[in-house]
Amino acid sequence: MKICINIATAVFAALLLVCLVSCGEVTKEPEETVDLTIPHKLTYVVNNRFAGRINGETEQILTGAELSSRVTAVEKDGYIFKGWSDGSTDFKRENDTITSDTTITAIFDYNVKNCPVIDIVTDDGRNIEDKREYVGASLSVAHSDGGEYDLSPLAIKIRGRGNATWNMEKKSYRIKLSRRRNLLGIGEGPAKDWVLLANHCDQSLVRNIAAFDLGRRLPGIECSSGSALVNLYFNGRYQGVYHLCEQSQVDKYRVDVGDDGWMVELDMYADGVQDLDWFSSGNRPYSVTYGGGSIDRVTEIHDYIRSCTNAIKSGEKSEIEKLIDIDSCIDMYLLHEYAKNIDVGWSSFFMYYRNGKLYFGPPWDFDLAFGNDHRLDNGSYEGIYVGENRGFDQGNRWFIMLFSNDWFKLMAAKRFFEVKPIIEDEIEYITELSTNCRYDLAKNFQLWQIFGQRINQEPEHIMALSKQQDHAAYLIEWMKARLSWLDGYFNQVLKTQQ
Repeated sequence: MKICINIATAVFAALLLVCLVSCGEVTKEPEETVDLTIPHKLTYVVNNRFAGRINGETEQILTGAELSSRVTAVEKDGYIFKGWSDGSTDFKRENDTITSDTTITAIFDYNVKNCPVIDIVTDDGRNIEDKREYVGASLSVAHSDGGEYDLSPLAIKIRGRGNATWNMEKKSYRIKLSRRRNLLGIGEGPAKDWVLLANHCDQSLVRNIAAFDLGRRLPGIECSSGSALVNLYFNGRYQGVYHLCEQSQVDKYRVDVGDDGWMVELDMYADGVQDLDWFSSGNRPYSVTYGGGSIDRVTEIHDYIRSCTNAIKSGEKSEIEKLIDIDSCIDMYLLHEYAKNIDVGWSSFFMYYRNGKLYFGPPWDFDLAFGNDHRLDNGSYEGIYVGENRGFDQGNRWFIMLFSNDWFKLMAAKRFFEVKPIIEDEIEYITELSTNCRYDLAKNFQLWQIFGQRINQEPEHIMALSKQQDHAAYLIEWMKARLSWLDGYFNQVLKTQQ
């Protein structure tokens, strides 16, 4: 009985469907047909005109089942081909068919590994050939860790920078952002002024980073530039690995001098108007980098520096402490002594005044430090340099006079053993940084093929190193050996003076 009912129901449903179709209630969509006689345009483009090109016919008119001719994606130096927008990853492609106007994009990316990218494009496409005149440009950031600090193109101004280094082939730059930003999160806060150091005469590429970072770790030094290794692209061309860092300047998030403070630089390259832009004290020129503005004001600053010199000459600790913050003085001495920085009394030695005291910092310019200058003991890690008169005109006279006092030498020795673990951590950090970034660091020297050459003052045994990893290993071993030597030296100071 149930079977009969089901059959009857099915027959009724079929008859009803036939009736509805015949009455126009149910219609069937006609299949869409493609007119194979209509021509369509197939276009091949690149996602970045600087990064690559397409060889072959980039615009093709195809009709029906007509097959496309071959095109090839070609990457430029410093970039890598990632694939096509339709998912294909072969450089070459052909026999594409289309049924409508179609665009297929060749996708290129920066050929980098671990270091982020800073990409700068000048407004008129010209290179930077002046270290005084700013040029309009845009700056973007890519490949930051997790994309956190990636930055869409931002208007900037850029110029060259440096003294002796400006004459080198690989240039350093000063950049000024149109809006305050904390690039790559390396600073204490947002600012407009930043620096890209080439470090061309330091084939480890990390000596300045080691010094700046150690300065940030030492408690007595209030301010020291944040740092990051970056791959720089300039007007679409790969320029190598650079050191992004904060400009040494008075700023809310950099050097705090309060409402009435000032900042000076011991600077053998000082220029401008004497007693307005700079002054001479103890046969050394000092550039007024902040807080000047008038002859009377610069005279006031000059008088304070002269008072500090006289106090240091006296050797009286109580008199010196009235004028100078002794903690920053001791830690800055140890930083320069550990790095055996030949330029400590020549240039880029900054000091600032705030609330009745002179402070030392921020540290700057260590590309010839850590054994990278043949003029200073042929790069040896042994010996006291910053604290002793070695007959070398680039010594720091204040530190030499201070170190001649037993009380200062004892303070330095005690402080050394307090900060020794910090220096050990710094050595570990530089080891990890050089290892993690070894691909990008090595790639820098595929562009700048300078191994075996004396770019500045490199000792012969450094010039003999033919790989970036060898230069990094040399620096790390030098840092370890220097720490061990100073350990023995300051141990002896403690034994003889306590």
